[in-house]
Amino acid sequence: MNDASFTRGRAAIAPLRRSNRAAHFLLRCVALLFSVSIAAASTTSVQVLVPAHAATAAQGGINVEPSARPWRYVGANPDSWWCPTASSCTTSSPLARIDTEMALAQQVHVANVRIEIPWFLVEPARNSYDWSRADYIFNSASSHGILINPILVYTPTWDGGYTAFPPAADFQAFVTAFMGRYGSRISAIEMWNEPDGGQSLVANNPSQYVSSILKPGFTAVKSTYPAVKVIEGGSINDSGTCCAWLSGVINAGGGAYFDIAAFHDYGGNYGQVVSQYRAIVGSKPIWMGEYGVSDSTGSQQSSLITAALTQTPGLAMAQFYTLRDESVYTCCPPAPTGENKLYGVVASNDVTRKSSFYTMQSLLGGSSPPPPPPPPPPSPASPSPTSESHPTPSSSAAATPSSSSGHQGRQSPSTTSGSSSPNKATPGASPSGSGDGASPLGRPSAVSALVSKISSGGDAGLRLLTVGFLFVGLATFGWGASLAMNVAAFSGLKPRPPIFKARPVPGIGVAAFGAALCALAVLLLH
Repeated sequence: MNDASFTRGRAAIAPLRRSNRAAHFLLRCVALLFSVSIAAASTTSVQVLVPAHAATAAQGGINVEPSARPWRYVGANPDSWWCPTASSCTTSSPLARIDTEMALAQQVHVANVRIEIPWFLVEPARNSYDWSRADYIFNSASSHGILINPILVYTPTWDGGYTAFPPAADFQAFVTAFMGRYGSRISAIEMWNEPDGGQSLVANNPSQYVSSILKPGFTAVKSTYPAVKVIEGGSINDSGTCCAWLSGVINAGGGAYFDIAAFHDYGGNYGQVVSQYRAIVGSKPIWMGEYGVSDSTGSQQSSLITAALTQTPGLAMAQFYTLRDESVYTCCPPAPTGENKLYGVVASNDVTRKSSFYTMQSLLGGSSPPPPPPPPPPSPASPSPTSESHPTPSSSAAATPSSSSGHQGRQSPSTTSGSSSPNKATPGASPSGSGDGASPLGRPSAVSALVSKISSGGDAGLRLLTVGFLFVGLATFGWGASLAMNVAAFSGLKPRPPIFKARPVPGIGVAAFGAALCALAVLLLH
């Protein structure tokens, strides 16, 4: 071969080499974008399902409204997740409210949602079960990546009435049925709510509690799902003068029938109670099942949340009371009593977030909170409601502290009373919880609401759509890359004659558009 032929040969293959180099470069870009995007999507999914606790010493949970107040009305609480139909509820969409509030709980990254399971509503007649509402709650929780912490409470009428100590065999049968349906979906279960508070049981009697509730409940749980932890019913009195209730349970032989000790504290002395409980239960985990304060703005709540989650050594779990502000109703139809409780981190409209919402979100999510939303405009003063009366525990073994009471009738702790009161109406909030009374200032625009919902993981369907959007961007980028070069060279064929003519300018434009779609999708995922 002469020099001229060699030169012509090199000139002929030069475009192929350049095309191959370009193809390899673009393929590397596609691979890099694909890897980054998949990593972003995977990271986001993990954040939705596994709450972060890097900023806290204790895990954080949250309570929702009581399932019932049988001393007012023997039936579901009209303002709760258990309200069955629109005609008996304070919202026209009781199921939609559950989904909305699950999304709110997800946004604050709680480890679990504590909710009452009203035995008398689930088993209205012996061996006749209605799991429909419980099914919806558990299914909604699963779709939002939320873990339910159930509390079994309230004896059915056919077994003595809601405050009666049930026959041990009957309670054990109910717990067995509950575990058979939901045992694989929980990690812990609580045996009754505030058994020493005087409203869920007829008497403050630790010994009878152990024999009728704790022991048969523990036996049923361990015989079906041994890994599920049993929580002894959280005391409301031990946070006053500790520790009559817990000591009574231990002395009655109950120490062998629970895995987690629990108490409720509306007085703010969390560390003191934990220290005293530790001396009694040894190495068993200690949970604070309820704590909070009635607060219209969330500032006092923020202080309590910070103290519970970051400044209480030895506390394994702190479950704030509650997610949403509520009002107290009789039924049916629902009739307001005039008592409005401002214990929520969200106002009763499920829209207006208090500063405490962002404090909890920051501590449990490990990020800085955004600035709080502007306050709603002032509304006309509401009539001063009357306080709710409560029965007194029949036993004097543990006197109710003056600084707190059961969650059915909260009183603000004296140490943080300020201007807040459980009987003070929420400014600008609709007691129905439907959101109709929400201030326009508290409502995000349609676009920002959509972006917020996607980035917070509030709607799995939207997140999947965003991931699909990402792959459309990748496909567009690849198409543009193929337009920008000789396809024959890209595929490794001889460059002459070309299969398609290279179009660098439109190809680069299409590829750039695809890259922009990928970048936008990644931003939305975060």
